Amino acid sequence: MLDTSRLPNGEVGWGKLLDFVLEAGDKAEAHFLEVKGPLDLGTQPHRAKVAKFLLGVANRQPDTAARDYKGYAVLVVGVGQGRADGVPTGTEHHKLSDSLRRYLGDDYPGFDLQRLPRPDGREVLFIIASPPKAGDPLYPCHASLDDEASKRKPKQHLLTEGAVYVRSTTETRVATAQDIKMLSTRAQSVGAKAIALEVRNVGPIHNVPDLDEVILGLYQVTDERYRGRYLNHPKKRVEPSVLVQALGRMDQGLGGYREVSAEERQTRLMVWRSEWDQLLVQARERFLGTLLSGFSFTVVSPGTFIEEPRLEIRLHGCEAAEVTLDDSPHLDDFIKPVPEPRNSLIPPHMSFNPAALRRHGEDPISWHLDGDDVVVVMERNDLRPHTPWQAPDDELSVLVRDASAQTIKISWRLTVKGSHESWVGEEEIPTEQSRDALTIFRELVEFD
Repeated sequence: MLDTSRLPNGEVGWGKLLDFVLEAGDKAEAHFLEVKGPLDLGTQPHRAKVAKFLLGVANRQPDTAARDYKGYAVLVVGVGQGRADGVPTGTEHHKLSDSLRRYLGDDYPGFDLQRLPRPDGREVLFIIASPPKAGDPLYPCHASLDDEASKRKPKQHLLTEGAVYVRSTTETRVATAQDIKMLSTRAQSVGAKAIALEVRNVGPIHNVPDLDEVILGLYQVTDERYRGRYLNHPKKRVEPSVLVQALGRMDQGLGGYREVSAEERQTRLMVWRSEWDQLLVQARERFLGTLLSGFSFTVVSPGTFIEEPRLEIRLHGCEAAEVTLDDSPHLDDFIKPVPEPRNSLIPPHMSFNPAALRRHGEDPISWHLDGDDVVVVMERNDLRPHTPWQAPDDELSVLVRDASAQTIKISWRLTVKGSHESWVGEEEIPTEQSRDALTIFRELVEFD
């Protein structure tokens, strides 16, 4: 059984292919494999056979070709069933390429050569054609060659100028109208060599080294103030009853006041402390989403119209939070106070609701956390040539995890409609200068 998951490699790999062909002979032939006996590559008729194979496999459909050898195709020269006569040594790639150019044309994607020495001093040649890709043009034959050995009149052509050859399951033949139509569709698809995406202006990547320390400190200060105000004195405090709170009135006749013991307040404090792990995480997310500027990037396609692009940008070693809109953030939005009953239906400061405050751009992007990375996804109907598109900066804010990092790695992957290809890139981008969390709180947050 022939392994076609990848192209053979090294003398062992090509030897296994040779053994398979020796056993199977012509039955080994497929859309990705052709077998020829001892060709004399110094003659035009035998060169024409190589050219016909190369033209045929270049005119395959990418998805069909990719099923075997990852799209590559191989012509084995000097082999038949049970015989490996080989060809004389000394076939040079550049000379063979030059001799085939008259048939293949100047825009042919090229081929490679591998060779396997035989004990008699000859060698088996493996001529390897590159995989076809979406966006490739059809490749016609550029010169004719008569079959001088043919006794028919007029002479048959080994190759015909202007003809388009395609490789079917076991033969290379002249293309039908349907073949031409499919190759035209392939040419109109977006191909790898047609894409040169630029990803610019990525950031900002914020750096707030002491954020966790400051948030914990603010919770500790809140704890100390609560204990100093309510628990360090034996005198009981008076609070409105539940009914009075519900009505928002301080009417003695509707239930009046009740006394709150130090023990009850201590219980409230302990419950509040038990929530710290969760509250610290929430405070961190709210800090990122409310007090740090939003993340954005710009993409440009320099010269190609791209239909339905999907771009994934991975920000390595980062965390993120949804951007929220709050023109007057209060400390209670970040540091939840110990729960206290109110004497009104409306508390002095409204509770924080990220979902209600979240804002969406006209063309939103999506994002998610993946391990220690942030993955940002852009999906659009199209990208027009030389027209920059900037992602909205109201979707997420990004913070580097390693406070000592001056740069982070970003990597991106692009896929587009009509192509099985993907295009990737990566680079290092600088982080923002580190900032003190307490300073940011003091500048942007109302404490009273």
